[in-house]
Amino acid sequence: MPKKNRDSQTYWNNRARLDKLKVIKTGEQGIDNLKKLLSYNLKSVQRQIKEFYEKYGDNPAENLSYEEFKQYKCKLGLKAKANPQDKTLQRIARQDIPKYRIDRLRALETDLQIMLTEATNGQQRGIYNTLKDVASVSEATAVKRFANGLDLVFDRIAGKKLEKILTSNWSGKVWSDRLWTDRAKVGQKVTAILEEGIPQGFSMQKMTRELQQATGQSFNNAFRLIRTESSFVDSSVRLEEFKQAKEELGYTYYIYDAFLDSRTSEICRDLDKEHIPIDEAEIGVNFPPMHPNCRSTCVLDTSSIEDNLDDLMR
Repeated sequence: MPKKNRDSQTYWNNRARLDKLKVIKTGEQGIDNLKKLLSYNLKSVQRQIKEFYEKYGDNPAENLSYEEFKQYKCKLGLKAKANPQDKTLQRIARQDIPKYRIDRLRALETDLQIMLTEATNGQQRGIYNTLKDVASVSEATAVKRFANGLDLVFDRIAGKKLEKILTSNWSGKVWSDRLWTDRAKVGQKVTAILEEGIPQGFSMQKMTRELQQATGQSFNNAFRLIRTESSFVDSSVRLEEFKQAKEELGYTYYIYDAFLDSRTSEICRDLDKEHIPIDEAEIGVNFPPMHPNCRSTCVLDTSSIEDNLDDLMR
């Protein structure tokens, strides 16, 4: 490879790593924000269980008074109406609103389910905002790579196309749907913990610990979503960049670049340094992310323009 191209490839390799780190940092900032929300929710769980044990721990089967039930019905109805995407809350509303007899344990469960609904809404807003930030960082770095490496102006992604990227079902399901599916699973755990623990006389500390673990699991899954979806958004911008480089300058290949360390997956290790045609690029197949928490990236193969020119001159 001529020195000019070798230097150019070094530039692209270095820029790809540095720019990927910026994307990862942006995603981690979003995770830090969600951790604050998690801390708030864990404290809320602790407070609700403590108050329940202090007031009704000896008689969890006691029914709500009529006035308490009216308040319960109103709160549940409003929350269910405001969250049509939450199947768990819809089911509870259908079952409980027509009734009059609701016991203290059921009321506690509903309060915790509403807390999960609000936590999931917070997760969804946080993830979406983080992905928008990732897209901005990815586009900004693409503009610099184009200007410094190719002397071209990168075509920024139009709003509708960007929104499609942010809400894509590239992995088989839109990330927000995954969030609500996970919320339903955590809700089932909350029900099981309450129905088993309080009637059997579990201590307040044990109940709090188990409920906080269930809540924490939903946030751990959200953290993984941020890392994976951030990688997808970044890769979508990068792939647009490669397609533009092919159309305007004739580049035909890219190079898969894995972060090689003890955490590198086997699939990324196998793809590392592979030269792949831009026309065959497919996210999740030969373009990252290849799996949850994927850190790999791709770089433009600067030698491929020479190969393309040679083919055209034959």
